Amino acid sequence: MGSVILGIAAAFAWGIHDLLVRRISEGLAIGPAILTVLLIGTLFTLPVALLLGGWAEMTAPATLHAALAGFAYVVGCFGLYLAFRIGPVKLVAPIVGAFPVLSVAWAWLSGSPLTAFDALAIAAIVGGVIAVAVLSDEGEANGQRPAAIAWSVLGAVGFAVTFGLSQSATRLGAELPAILVARLAAIALMIALLSLTRQRLSQVRQHRPTLAGMGLLDALALGLVTAAGAMPNPEFAAVTSSVFGVVTIALARVFLAEPVTPPQWAGVAVVFAGVAALGA
Repeated sequence: MGSVILGIAAAFAWGIHDLLVRRISEGLAIGPAILTVLLIGTLFTLPVALLLGGWAEMTAPATLHAALAGFAYVVGCFGLYLAFRIGPVKLVAPIVGAFPVLSVAWAWLSGSPLTAFDALAIAAIVGGVIAVAVLSDEGEANGQRPAAIAWSVLGAVGFAVTFGLSQSATRLGAELPAILVARLAAIALMIALLSLTRQRLSQVRQHRPTLAGMGLLDALALGLVTAAGAMPNPEFAAVTSSVFGVVTIALARVFLAEPVTPPQWAGVAVVFAGVAALGA
């Protein structure tokens, strides 16, 4: 149950984060934006990790897994930002939110038990978010629906690998050090990419207040999912955090006036039913 609660809290943080991505994504310099979000999130993570983290427990394998998780997170962020630049929230968010398919498969291959009831609940969550995507119009993606879907899938794969590796790092080492190592690795990768492409943080100067909020929300959400690595069935945190796609859709309907049809709302209801069943 603890993993489920952490996942739901992360979903709300990421839902707000993704709404902000959608609002500023058009014309945004994506590389500098991602690096800014990572830097700001790390400023919040750093003092907590240094003061409270069990650094003596960090092993070489844990450090490696955490660093690879940071690299995978960069891939996921690029997929997410590029997808939101093209498609509407109700198309992109559910596809990215389907990453638990890979997370649960990872856990099952690692030997974690999965009951038939758990499988049905997970199927409801994943099926609900996919249904919302299937019911979206081509025109809502400005004629670029295949590209939006492709970038969304890349985001889903990146986040699934991130959570699997970060939770593995937590089990092999310690929670807070694993989070900080992952973020530092992601920052290092982004600095290298921006140096190669000659991009600068000043390109997103006008969006810094929004990016600051996104950095805080991102650090909070990723920390919650990583913390589940020390609990039973940590993959459930990744599954329930996937509800962030549904949260983003609801927020976009309220704040961005993006329409959602009754069948799509039915998919939203299926997702929440699956989360409730998983928590029970």
